[in-house]
Amino acid sequence: MPYNKIADRKGHQGWMKEEGPYFIFPGGGTMFPGGVLRTALDMECGVASFGGYLLSEDALTLSFAPRDSHKAQIQFALERGIPAFVAMLGTRRFPFPPFSFDLVHCSRCLIPFSAYNASYFIEVDWLFRPGAYSVISGPPVQWPKQDKEWADLQSVARALCYELIAVDGNAVIWKKPNGDSCLPNQNEFGLKHCDESDDPSRAWYFKLKKCATRISSVKGKYAVGVIPKWPDRLTKAPSRVKIMKNGINMFDADSRRWARRVAYYKTSLNLKLGTSAVRNVMDMNAFFGGLAAALSSDPLWVMNVVPSRKPLTLDVIYDRGLIGVYHDWIKYNVSVVADKGPKKSHFSTLI
Repeated sequence: MPYNKIADRKGHQGWMKEEGPYFIFPGGGTMFPGGVLRTALDMECGVASFGGYLLSEDALTLSFAPRDSHKAQIQFALERGIPAFVAMLGTRRFPFPPFSFDLVHCSRCLIPFSAYNASYFIEVDWLFRPGAYSVISGPPVQWPKQDKEWADLQSVARALCYELIAVDGNAVIWKKPNGDSCLPNQNEFGLKHCDESDDPSRAWYFKLKKCATRISSVKGKYAVGVIPKWPDRLTKAPSRVKIMKNGINMFDADSRRWARRVAYYKTSLNLKLGTSAVRNVMDMNAFFGGLAAALSSDPLWVMNVVPSRKPLTLDVIYDRGLIGVYHDWIKYNVSVVADKGPKKSHFSTLI
């Protein structure tokens, strides 16, 4: 790897250390060594040690960080075999479906959640399931000289009716309500629910919303504790596929098709799937995640990509306990070939 700056600057926080010709990853993340659940989002992840830890708990963490002064942090994460991509919480929505993650984690990520009328907190709220957990450690949680920021963060959580589970030192855990956030008529951030006509499933290249997404705006049963447990959720048709026309039949057919194809890939094409030679796979047109499901017993992970111009089925993939993103391959190709015209996606570096 070309950079040792991360080891020099972050070695004291447990990110990584340089020992002779090797980089050592102590693990556990910066300040939150424990872990929870099946699908998690780790924001501003460093070298993704939190996601690496959860792999041993049979939980799949999608980690992201910007390409900042730490340079190759996401490259380090991918080389370690941990799901990760380059991104930042800025002006546009993340390319995920609504209510997808069981846990959202932020350790010393320094995201100003209460700034800009709590726009960043609302964006994160839109991503995780009813009954899911939000874990924030480090600043501003009971942090010196950040009393106002910590008070504002608590106020946002209260406005969204989050249940405070625990505050321990510089870490806090909240639980999202199972119903629509109460959002009092008056709150200092001016928070309100999105209109009933808002479609939260459309996430590719959309600006951040200034309203809280209604749980009732997405049909189906997908709350933590209601959705089947892993690994049962992998093979059972999610409720969000049942509301699609012929959804159950398409789901079953897709599962059978990919079981046959993966067997063919391994036997006839001699692809080294299931061996240490292949650690990650990108499915560029994932649909229901059938390829990833057929490979679930192999020691690899699959980045499921659902093209934004195709049916928006990424929510089904997450309900199965898998991970993925929306992407627009056409817009990406235009940007690369012409190097002008449409703005490049924040997520083009995923490939």
